[in-house]
Amino acid sequence: MLQDVIDAMRRKAPETLAIARAEAAAAPESADAQHLLGIAQRDAGDRTAARASFQRAIELAPDESLYHFSHALLAFSERDYAAASRSSAHAVALDPNQLGAYLLRIQLALASGDLAEAERQLNLAERVDRDHPQLLFAAGQVALAKGDVDHAIELLNKAAAKRPQDAQIVATLGTAYLRHGNNGFAEQALRKAMTLDPGATSLRALLIESLLGQGRMDDVETELAIHRLAYPNEPAAMAMDAELRLRAKDPAAALAGFRGALAFKPRYLRALMGVERALAALGDRALARSVWEEIVQRDPGFDTTWASRLVVTDDADDYFDVLRRWREAMPESAAMLLSHAQQDQVDGRDA
Repeated sequence: MLQDVIDAMRRKAPETLAIARAEAAAAPESADAQHLLGIAQRDAGDRTAARASFQRAIELAPDESLYHFSHALLAFSERDYAAASRSSAHAVALDPNQLGAYLLRIQLALASGDLAEAERQLNLAERVDRDHPQLLFAAGQVALAKGDVDHAIELLNKAAAKRPQDAQIVATLGTAYLRHGNNGFAEQALRKAMTLDPGATSLRALLIESLLGQGRMDDVETELAIHRLAYPNEPAAMAMDAELRLRAKDPAAALAGFRGALAFKPRYLRALMGVERALAALGDRALARSVWEEIVQRDPGFDTTWASRLVVTDDADDYFDVLRRWREAMPESAAMLLSHAQQDQVDGRDA
């Protein structure tokens, strides 16, 4: 019966969950059955039930590393990084050769920005299987996070050679090439990744970046049109389109595009920086005040936009009014307090 469950999972057959439930019902004290039920429930999208099944499997067989690892994976997918860290630590403590748990701990360290811990976990994982494609992939991610792009490309190429149909590995290789400035290779890898995983919408933005780097503006327009058609309200596509308008020396159209992106994502830094560049190109200070005023009123809890509004004040009265409203909106803001302190110093010198 357990083999039936495994075979069904491999085929991703619709009867998987029913088989797993039947097995768990027939053997309620079987940790294996509870674990397989949890996997089936997770794959069916019922994470709450999956968590309960994994926990039950752990209760029945607390020394089985694999059950802790499955629980850790589920927690990681739910962004419960503390639980993922605890469960993966249990997994490697029970089985020092549990490669998957080390790989998960590398991802946890990268997510928290702890590169030293990521490298430590990488070293431990290499003792298990240094040539495993997923380990090579993780090593490439660590190298990329450290800024060692050449080494990252070397490692990711090795991983992609072993797993040529793995969209995540191929996409990350494309990203590494993009950071290296090798836009042709980046395009090739990203197009392949998009073929392997058509649902990875973020890859088209990277593809467009690679085409921009090659100066292929017609292809950029084509890809942007495809992206806008599929995702008309996606801020990244809107901002990228606005940047094209800016490059084409049409700052008014660019400004409209960046403002449109901000309407959907008010703190989108790419669009905010684009607004600054477009306004600088237009050279209309009154327009700049109007635009930044609209932005701060839409989202008064963001330092970056208040600082930009302060820069384009019209006169002393406007300056102090902006400073006052910034303080009312964000009384604990360090940036606001610094601006106040700087103004106090100016007033003191003038006195």
